[in-house]
Amino acid sequence: MQITFNKMTALSLLRTLRANAQGCRALAIRTNIVAPDPFPRKRWSKKAFQSIKFDVPFELDSYPVDVAVPNASMRLESRSASNTTYSAALPEGAFVSLGNGLALSGPELLFAELAGSMNPVEHLMLGHELCGSFSRDAKDPYNGPITYGVKPATSTERIGAFIDQASYVHGIAHARESLRFLNDNAWSPTESLIAALLRLPIDSLGFDIGDLVLNPREHATAQLPGAKGSRVPDSVIAESTVGVNYDGFYHLNLHSVVTNAIEMGAHPEVSRAQAALNRAVRDVREKAVDDIRRNRELAAGGLFVFPVVKEDLYTPGGFDQVVEQLLNALETFSGRNVNEQRKILRKKALSRERHRAILSLLPGKSERSIQIGRFIYGNEVSTEPPRIDECWIEL
Repeated sequence: MQITFNKMTALSLLRTLRANAQGCRALAIRTNIVAPDPFPRKRWSKKAFQSIKFDVPFELDSYPVDVAVPNASMRLESRSASNTTYSAALPEGAFVSLGNGLALSGPELLFAELAGSMNPVEHLMLGHELCGSFSRDAKDPYNGPITYGVKPATSTERIGAFIDQASYVHGIAHARESLRFLNDNAWSPTESLIAALLRLPIDSLGFDIGDLVLNPREHATAQLPGAKGSRVPDSVIAESTVGVNYDGFYHLNLHSVVTNAIEMGAHPEVSRAQAALNRAVRDVREKAVDDIRRNRELAAGGLFVFPVVKEDLYTPGGFDQVVEQLLNALETFSGRNVNEQRKILRKKALSRERHRAILSLLPGKSERSIQIGRFIYGNEVSTEPPRIDECWIEL
């Protein structure tokens, strides 16, 4: 059996590969489009798709399956398939070979293919994922487990080179526009969302803050005895002394203190419960102290980093308040003219739309379809934000 997957099917498969050590290695094997052939079956059907065997834990459970074919005569005549025809030659190695006659769109092609079907914030976050060291869950990208510390699937440079050679691919204009705001080296989905909002223009609900450097390693100066050798803020605004750090829900694991306190209350006679509570309190305290020292050391080196917490993102207007403080610092310490960004902050209707977009791109119960500028997909998002304690997965 031979087939080439693309678009959302390929993205789900790519995420499965990145979450699997063996699969990660497979991403380095590039190929060209593979002509479909259902052999040993006579035709393509749902059963034919279900019989495909993968070397990683992946199942085709969403239909129609997205497939790429080299010409119109090879389109799959099956309600279980959605075809994309690539009759013009794509750049060499545009696809990833999975072996056994299977292939999928490479990350550069995926970035281009999905540009026309995602809103600008979502698409830029996809680019961060492909060029970063994290990967979302294949089955539930927003509420499922995230894989961290993986090798980037591609880079902004490789995506740019691909776009230059594939100007005829549908959606390439949107991909080229999104690439202008894309940065390498994102480490998590939430820092990716923050970076996207800071970078994108106003018609995409962003703040047009300028170029960013994601996760730069800032080395301590010799004048700071006892400081760590280096610190890594999530992002720094290029040519400025201002940066941002996201401290998520489990950054300070207060939940572990509560859990262990309950356990000790139920079993006060068990010394192990008391020891566990003491350890949890100590760990939280050590982390809090390290955060204070981190910000102090960065400030001593001339870098002012603004912490962002979960409540800033889930609370209406919360992130806008952070940005307003950030703008003050940019103006004061870097001499940046931020008048245009201040105008954005004064637009209340835009702030409400931005918050709806943020909720749709975070873990929780929000609808995943949003309206941004020229992009309109799916149903309207509820204007009522979920309470923080309603979230399925805490950040």
